[in-house]
Amino acid sequence: MRQRRRLVTRSVFLLGLQLLAFAASCLASSQAGAEETPDVRTEARERFNRGLALFDEGDNAGALAEFKKTYLLVPNRLVLYNIGIVYAAMNRPVEATDTLEKVLSDPGPLSANNIEIAKRTRDEQSKRVAQLVVATNVPAIIEINGVEAGRSTSPGLLTTVRVSSGTHLVGALAAGHMPLRKEVTLAGGSRESVSFELEPSEVTLAHVFVRSPVPGAEVFVDDQRVGVTPLLSSLTVKPGKRVVELRRPGYATARREITLGDGASAELAMPLLLDREAGAEQGTLSLDISEPDASIRVDGVDLGVYRAPIKLPLGPHTLLVERGGFEVTNRVVEVKSLTVVKVSLAPTAQTRSARAERVRAVRTLGWSTLVAGGVVALAGGTLAVVAHARHGDAQDTLKATQLTFLPGAVCDPKGAGNHTLCISEFNKQSQEVDTQATRRTVGLAAAGVGVAGAVAGAILLWRNPLARDTGPSFSWAPRIEVTPSFAGLRAEGRF
Repeated sequence: MRQRRRLVTRSVFLLGLQLLAFAASCLASSQAGAEETPDVRTEARERFNRGLALFDEGDNAGALAEFKKTYLLVPNRLVLYNIGIVYAAMNRPVEATDTLEKVLSDPGPLSANNIEIAKRTRDEQSKRVAQLVVATNVPAIIEINGVEAGRSTSPGLLTTVRVSSGTHLVGALAAGHMPLRKEVTLAGGSRESVSFELEPSEVTLAHVFVRSPVPGAEVFVDDQRVGVTPLLSSLTVKPGKRVVELRRPGYATARREITLGDGASAELAMPLLLDREAGAEQGTLSLDISEPDASIRVDGVDLGVYRAPIKLPLGPHTLLVERGGFEVTNRVVEVKSLTVVKVSLAPTAQTRSARAERVRAVRTLGWSTLVAGGVVALAGGTLAVVAHARHGDAQDTLKATQLTFLPGAVCDPKGAGNHTLCISEFNKQSQEVDTQATRRTVGLAAAGVGVAGAVAGAILLWRNPLARDTGPSFSWAPRIEVTPSFAGLRAEGRF
């Protein structure tokens, strides 16, 4: 594994994680007893590459999914290390701290630089973790931002939950009681407490699933803030008539009224429409898409073929990019004053198969042209060499024949010899000289054509314009970048 480190502004550490290190880690896992097959290792390597590419493009969620799948296939410290770095970049300090702590407890084959970066990142992320102590009067499920984070198993029991610094919506849910939610703001490294007195209720609570293509919108039920889109689970609410609203700067508020019976469940699809006159601060989203004429959808709205940057309210947005013959790419992008997003569309299996077939056809043509050109060049060159030698012999013979026509020689016209026979021999030798000269010319021409054909075939094999689209014709040389306030991963390199 080659490693590179250089010093840049603010002491940014750059570490090269070559795929050779990943292969070595795979081998170490295999030797440790992990049951792996060549197909499993191949899939793991491909997913590892894909994770690096997605993270380099800013798709943190996609990168995390690929790294997690890689770790399931080939569990090793290099992949786990990358998972921890991705968590840090995703502003998830709890998961980043826990993952990197696990890495550092048994670093295995990780290099000293990897270990140093893991320690720095863990220490920085741990400073952004706070502890929240939740007390309930009855056993309850504790939710943080709509996701279950713990349970209190007996009345008055204190439940401690580790969360990232910032503002969180804390909820307490218990069967036979009305749910309660409170907003809590915590500083990194602090320890705060919140208590819930859940009131008994004879009604069976209802559930509402709120779906919206716009992320980052605040969800209100009866004017009480209950979460932010996308909601990962249903909202537990009191039966009856409820008013659900979605609010986000730059969008017109979406409002729906719904009546729920005891224990009922309902699903609300609530799109948000842009409100250009709302006065929300705008940013520019510019896309660098690998394929031309790709269509895009932003926040569920079809914008057609992408041609130019678009203006959007600041904050997160869902982006869907599609083009015939390629996999659909769907991700959440954070729009700032100017945000450039690189999107590499992956060909579908059918497209890859068709391209592979074309590549095979081009390769076959290349090899055929190369071999045929080589054969023609060899044959032409041989013909030219042989003809050249015979041409020299024929010229010598012709000169010798010419000497017989001198006065007193055998073919002297004034002599007694058979002059007609001498003329016939002279013409024969002259024709032989011309014949060998023609053969030499033809041979040289054939050799030239053959060489040109061979060169053309070699170029087809070397510069096959379709080969890059048919599979892993490249490799990644990932680089981890860590500063006191940021952790990122980028990939570069060639095969």
